Amino acid sequence: MTQVIIRFNGRNIAVDLHPFDTPATLLERLASQNCLSHSADPQIHHDERLHPNTTPRYPNSNHLHRLRVVHQGRTLPPTSPLPFPTNSIHSLDIVPRLLGGGGDGGSTGAESRSTYLEMYAGKKHAKVNPEEERLARWTNCNLSGLPLQPPCVCDPLGFLYNKEALVSALLAKTLPHSLSYITGLKSLTDVKLEMAPIGGSSKVRFTCPVTGLEANGKVKFVVIRTSGHVFSDKAVRELKSIVEEMVGGPWSPDDDMVLNPSGEEVQGKRNALLAQVAAEKAAKKSKKDKKRAKTKRNIDDDDHGDIADDDGRTNIISTNNNNNKKKLKSEHMMPAGATSEVWNSLFKKDNDGKGTGKKNHNDDFLNRGTGVRYMG
Repeated sequence: MTQVIIRFNGRNIAVDLHPFDTPATLLERLASQNCLSHSADPQIHHDERLHPNTTPRYPNSNHLHRLRVVHQGRTLPPTSPLPFPTNSIHSLDIVPRLLGGGGDGGSTGAESRSTYLEMYAGKKHAKVNPEEERLARWTNCNLSGLPLQPPCVCDPLGFLYNKEALVSALLAKTLPHSLSYITGLKSLTDVKLEMAPIGGSSKVRFTCPVTGLEANGKVKFVVIRTSGHVFSDKAVRELKSIVEEMVGGPWSPDDDMVLNPSGEEVQGKRNALLAQVAAEKAAKKSKKDKKRAKTKRNIDDDDHGDIADDDGRTNIISTNNNNNKKKLKSEHMMPAGATSEVWNSLFKKDNDGKGTGKKNHNDDFLNRGTGVRYMG
């Protein structure tokens, strides 16, 4: 047992503290010793004035819950053990609880309506820096988001990709719908990008091989699709002879394509490409349907259009064992120089060619030579 100082209502009270004392037991002991007779709780004084004969001058068990024990600025839970002092004298404060007001952190009356609305307003998305967005188009793959590393390609709109990432997406058929205008490798252009010098800006990865301008999104760059070389627009316009020497000769202005364009023009071109791809797919499908219908019609015509030969018999050679068999006349396979009579005799039961059913003496002509060869 040790002694602590209790500060209450402007007074210091020395109290013996037991090792297992709690704030609740401490308050009950102080109340029983009439140490809390002059309470600062206005609600207790209000009850005393209403019932002067029955309510004591100190809080009873019904009033103790309105007091709290504070240690070093922290309110102690009523049932938790009190901090037991070891080497120095501790002090505890007993203060009344603040009744009313909700205690839920709501409006205190000093806050304006704008503060209340801002508290419940949703968080605004951070604005993207336009310069950082332009630079990202020249440093990251438009599909995977990874840093651009040669070999690189560009699509018909002029956006840059890592070739490996784009080819993998094409093979796996995982391209997003916004890139569905990329139908294959034929719609891509291999680009030759000039790496920026090591001592340059850490964010810029490519430069113009003629003017040295950085590809940071602020300068217009074009690719010559016939060769894949990438130059700044200034080099193409003002230093055309040097560009021709690097490309290998003159080129048509129609071969120039702007890289990483921006604005409403991009969306218009994308919609036009998507419409073109859809039209090509529809035309291809229609062509296949027509070809399939024509093939089926030819098979049906052959099934019902057997042609008889000279002696009234129908000579048919079946090329399939399916229900839809393609039938051909034997005359269609007759070699050049052969007569119809001789050729048709190969497919008749009576080999004399006259329909008498008599066996021809030349029936064993092919076997005759074989037998002679192995005789003797």
